[in-house]
Amino acid sequence: YPHGHYDLAGFSVGIANQNDLLTPENVQSGDVLIGLPANGLHANGFSLVRDILFKQHQYALETVFPEVGQSLEAELLRPTKIYVNSVMPLLEQKLVASMAHITGGGLIENVARALPPKLSAQFNVGSWPVPAIMTVLAQLGHLTDEDLRATFNLGLGMVLVVHPEHEAQVLQVLQAENQQAYRVGQIAAGTKPVVFQEATNG
Repeated sequence: YPHGHYDLAGFSVGIANQNDLLTPENVQSGDVLIGLPANGLHANGFSLVRDILFKQHQYALETVFPEVGQSLEAELLRPTKIYVNSVMPLLEQKLVASMAHITGGGLIENVARALPPKLSAQFNVGSWPVPAIMTVLAQLGHLTDEDLRATFNLGLGMVLVVHPEHEAQVLQVLQAENQQAYRVGQIAAGTKPVVFQEATNG
């Protein structure tokens, strides 16, 4: 690091009973994908963000894109959403089969780790809102859909895999916790772990 610069990082460690751990083996064809919205970039993909905004283009932190609605400084420093309070009641009631925290590697890598072989997470494109900053980055950096899905959360900070008989109860619990949620897809047989398709009605 240059003189006068430093990096501050932290982590937490938890303990759980082995029988309570979520594993990919819990996932079944027909399960539902419930997405919990992200509060922006969540500090993922920032090497690419810096390259696009400040190297490929020389934007200032004070720059305001109309579709974003606030300065780049404010947008890029949005605090990462923490989902503990929303998700713990679901875990305590054993309503979740598996889940993926969408961090580095985007939707593709993180959701794939929550699935067993020969099952595919099928996301319905358009069934949840994508933050404007990611659309801006895609345009400025000439990013493909695959680039975006492999780098950013695209508006989903956590994806829950839920058996269909638990879907209504899961959404009810999340609503009680004031946690917004979207039904973003389903699990089906497939060789590709994560696929994206146009949203269907219902």
